[in-house]
Amino acid sequence: MLFEKNRVKNFRNSEWILEDKFRRACTRNHSFNIIFDVGLFIGLPLSSSIIKENRNDIGIFAKIWSYVVAAIKTIMFLISLGYITTFLPMISMSITFYGYIVCGYLTMILFFRNRMKLFSAIKNLIHLSTVMNPGVYIGSRYINIQIISFFVSVILLEVCITVFFFYEHHEFYVRTIYFPSFIPAKFKETYTNFIGLCIVATFGLSVSTCGYVFLLCTNLYETLANLICVYGDKLKERSQRMPWNVETIPIDINIFKHLIFRIHEIDAAINMYVFFLYGALISGFFNTVSVMVNDNAQFKTPSSLVYIIWVVVSAVTVLLFMSSRGSNICEKDAEVKRRMVEYSDQFIRYSPPLPAMQVFNLLFEIVTKTNMIVTGGGMFVINYGLILTIASVMVTYGVLILQMDQK
Repeated sequence: MLFEKNRVKNFRNSEWILEDKFRRACTRNHSFNIIFDVGLFIGLPLSSSIIKENRNDIGIFAKIWSYVVAAIKTIMFLISLGYITTFLPMISMSITFYGYIVCGYLTMILFFRNRMKLFSAIKNLIHLSTVMNPGVYIGSRYINIQIISFFVSVILLEVCITVFFFYEHHEFYVRTIYFPSFIPAKFKETYTNFIGLCIVATFGLSVSTCGYVFLLCTNLYETLANLICVYGDKLKERSQRMPWNVETIPIDINIFKHLIFRIHEIDAAINMYVFFLYGALISGFFNTVSVMVNDNAQFKTPSSLVYIIWVVVSAVTVLLFMSSRGSNICEKDAEVKRRMVEYSDQFIRYSPPLPAMQVFNLLFEIVTKTNMIVTGGGMFVINYGLILTIASVMVTYGVLILQMDQK
């Protein structure tokens, strides 16, 4: 009797140990803890405590910090909207600059509005990844390098805009900016500096928000592609050993169903973020083209040159990485379907019983008729073809702006 009690006790202890190890694997062996902490640092309502403590929302102090930063962003954003045309008199430049900061601000609003949906989708994805591919790091192993590159890009662009507004053309803006009559004349320079600070800060916050979306999406897309690859490997392994029967095929159907649910859940949670990210990228491209074709000597300064080069380099890098991750998911999807077709021929050669054949036919139809893709706002698919579309739009815009500038 004592032996039986000890065995039950040991079994319960070992079961608790396994559950604890699984929980720790879900909370530590991935890149999303540091990504969430970076989001909180720049004022977005995210925190690693969501994953570590399995919470549904951020804590009270994180909420206070996020809402205070959001309030400051909103004030500076509204002030910037009224003065961008003064600081950037060329219509094409001011409109594209408007597009950039508006996309960044709307992305921030989405983080506040849809954060619960995002939390749930990411936690479910981490759990599925831990089950399907245990012991493997979830997300990018180079997340630290990505974050350092992210902050370097934001700081460099902020420095360029700051030098342009406050050093190279400060006196010009002091003379030309609209100055309210109720403010004493001795505060004109201070008022101009405040407006410039709002524009620079709003631009920096938009850059940081869009860059953060890029970090988050690439890590999520990489995780999804790895899971699809794992499922394809499982199909290959089963076809080689041919253990399929009425009992095992429903397991494969269930795993594939959960995989599809997670892909659709992630896409539904972040596709609007991706949409505004591409909107900001296109606005950034248009803005640099407007600066390049402008003959005004005001925009032929060293800071403008560095700004153009770095915006183009950053935008091209983001487009290539996003398209690569999205195309990788499509390629893994096509690979799984090809393997399913190949393995169905092998399965039939073994003359399986009718019940097994019926269940296998169900798995075959589900796999071959389901498309695993990621989208931007549900309106376009993220793949390499999107780069060509954006490039053609850029060429058309550049020609139009050049013709208008010559006239």
